[in-house]
Amino acid sequence: MNNKKTILYILSVLIIALVSITSYAYFTASIGGNATASNTVIVTGYMEVTFENGNVVGTTSNMLPGDYVTLAFSVRNTGTVDTAYDIYLNDVINDFANKSDLVYELISSEGYNINQTTCPETNTKIASNVAIGVGQTHNYTLKITFKETNLNQDNNKGKTFRAKVELSEEVPKIRLATKIIEDKNAGASYLEYDGVDTLGDVGTSDNNLRYVGKFPNNYVYFNCNTSNPDEMSIYTCQKWQIMGIFNNIEDGEGNADSRVKIIHSGYLGLYSWDSSIKAVNQGTGVNQWGESVYEDGTLYPGSFLMRELNTDYLGNYTIGADGYWVGDYYNRRTVKRPTSTIKSNALNMIQEAKWYTGSKGYSTLSFNPKNMYNLERSENNGKYCSGGVDCSDTVVRTSSWVGKIGLMSVSEFGYSTSGSDNYDKRTCLETDFSLWSYRYTFCGSSSWLYGVGNEYNYITLFTITASGTSNSANTVYCLSSSGDITERMLFEKNGVRPALYLKNDVYVLEGDGSYDNPYKLAI
Repeated sequence: MNNKKTILYILSVLIIALVSITSYAYFTASIGGNATASNTVIVTGYMEVTFENGNVVGTTSNMLPGDYVTLAFSVRNTGTVDTAYDIYLNDVINDFANKSDLVYELISSEGYNINQTTCPETNTKIASNVAIGVGQTHNYTLKITFKETNLNQDNNKGKTFRAKVELSEEVPKIRLATKIIEDKNAGASYLEYDGVDTLGDVGTSDNNLRYVGKFPNNYVYFNCNTSNPDEMSIYTCQKWQIMGIFNNIEDGEGNADSRVKIIHSGYLGLYSWDSSIKAVNQGTGVNQWGESVYEDGTLYPGSFLMRELNTDYLGNYTIGADGYWVGDYYNRRTVKRPTSTIKSNALNMIQEAKWYTGSKGYSTLSFNPKNMYNLERSENNGKYCSGGVDCSDTVVRTSSWVGKIGLMSVSEFGYSTSGSDNYDKRTCLETDFSLWSYRYTFCGSSSWLYGVGNEYNYITLFTITASGTSNSANTVYCLSSSGDITERMLFEKNGVRPALYLKNDVYVLEGDGSYDNPYKLAI
C-alpha cells in the first residue's frame, strides 16, 4: 500500500562555518538562527513536534576538536491511532575536505538511536518508520561533533557543514469501519444505530450503524484508475456512498462479522431485473435473485440482473458478451451494458457475502421498515402462488444469496430516513410504505437513498427484494420516483444502483467523507 508522506518542514538549520585561524585545529562555529527564539511547535493530524529554543542550535563560539553542538526536539502522537515517522537531514551542504572528521549522533531514550556516524554529503534519511503509539512522546538530541584525530586538520579550515532536519509523518492505516465509529463517537448527527436500545420496539436485533438523513457525509472514492491517493479525484474515481456497518453478515464460508456496505452514488442505467421465455410467467421473468434449482433438480442460474452484475460488471463478459443487457420481456437484450466495470484494485476490496433476499410473501404484517427487516431474514419469498400464467415457473425460491454485487433492500431504504421536525423517525418505521408518497412524504424525502447522482434524479430504482401475489411470481419491490416502495414487473426497465460489502481490511487514507472530500480507500 502506498502510504502518503506529509513532509513537515520543521526544524532549524544547523551551520558550522569553519574559518582559517593560525592555531592548529581551531575553528569558529557560527550557529544560524535566533538565540532568543521561543519553542517551536508544529501540529499535524497525528503528531506534535516541539523544538527547544525555536530554530536555534547554539551560539557562536570558538571550538576545539572534540567539541560539539546539539539540537533538541520531541515528537508526540496526539492522534487516536498508532502511527510512524521518518527523520531526514535535508538541504545538506558539506564541503569538508576530510568528511570523516565531522560526525553526528541521534540520542533518545524512547525513540530511535544512531551511534556516531559520518555527517552526510547529500540529503539523507537518518531514521525510518519509527513507530509511536497513541499518547507517546519521543525526545531527541541531535549531536554534531568535530572529532579530534590527533592529526593535522588544517585542511578543514574555512569549510562548512549545513543541514536542515525534517520529519515525515506516516498517514496511519485506519480501518474504514473504525473511522465510521469514530465519526459517530465524535457526534456525527447523520450516523445512527438501529438497535432496540436506541429505537425501542421498532429497532433491529442486529444494532447496525447506518447513515441517515438527506445529506450525510458518507462518500468514498471507489473503483479508481489509481491506487495513489494523490491522484484520486472525480476524474480518476467513482463516488460511492457508505450505507453503514451491518452486523452478523456472513462471508462466503459462513463466518459472521460486522461489515461495511457501500452503494453507487449514481446508477448504471435502466435495465430489467429478470426476463424469461414466453412459456414461463408469460415472458416477464422469475422473481428469484440468486442461483437455485428447478423442481426437477436442474440448475437455475439466477436472475439476469444478478448474473450481469456478477459477471459482466466485474469484467468477466458473459451475459452481455455482445455489449447488451436484458431490457425487455422474452429475454430480449436491448440495452447497452454499462461502459464502466469494476477495476482490479476495487475488485480486491469486495467481500463475497450473504445477502438477505426474503420477502413479505404471505405475511399479513404491515408493510413497514420494521417488519420488512425481519421478513427479509425469514424464509418467506416472492412466490406463494400455485398456478396461473404469471405463476408458471418451477424455480425453487430461496431467501438468501451469496455473492459480490447486489442492490439495496427494502428495509435499507426505510431505515435510512431521519424523519422530520414534526414527526420522529419512529413514525416512519411504523408506517406502511404505501403512505410514504402522499401522507408521510417526509419519510422518503429525508432519506439520502431517495434520489441518485449529483442532481438527485428521482427515478425508480430496483431493490433486491422480490414481491409477489397469490397469482403472480413476476414482480419486485422498487424505490419509486415518489419516495415510496412499489411493485414493478421484473422485465420493466428501472434504475440499477449496485451495492457491495467491503473487506474488513479496507482502510481510509484521507478525506472526511463529505461530497467534496470523499474518503480515499486502500487495501
